[in-house]
Amino acid sequence: MKKSNSLVALFFTSILFAAAPAQSMDHHDVKQCDKNMTKMMSTLDLSKDQHHAIKELKDKQHERMEEHHKEMKAIKKAIKEQIRSDNFNETEVRRLAEKKADMMVEMTVSKAKTMHNIRQHLSDEQREKMQEFKKKHHEEMKKKHHKH
Repeated sequence: MKKSNSLVALFFTSILFAAAPAQSMDHHDVKQCDKNMTKMMSTLDLSKDQHHAIKELKDKQHERMEEHHKEMKAIKKAIKEQIRSDNFNETEVRRLAEKKADMMVEMTVSKAKTMHNIRQHLSDEQREKMQEFKKKHHEEMKKKHHKH
């Protein structure tokens, strides 16, 4: 069960940050998030059926995010080309920026939809445990950031 919890935790981590490609995270932030997600998933004690259902959702989400990331990369490249160009085209940059914003909306909606669908596979008790874990984690993070 520990291996399946780790796989699901990795998935949760990937979708949390897939919708925010413009936001940079350093290696330690990602590592800490993986650790927290693994801890949260182990508290939920997923059944084999739950794990299988969540894995299917994860695979579909991963495919969508791969496409979104490819498109986002192309947009960023096109914007950089405009920056380097001798003939800056503001209209084109605005079009690209709008396309990038639309992609962010799609990625955010996709992430939210996947998280909603995952929650549908959890029991009330598991949902409550997940909420308690998130609340506790949020409080710990508030304390940590107020110290600095």
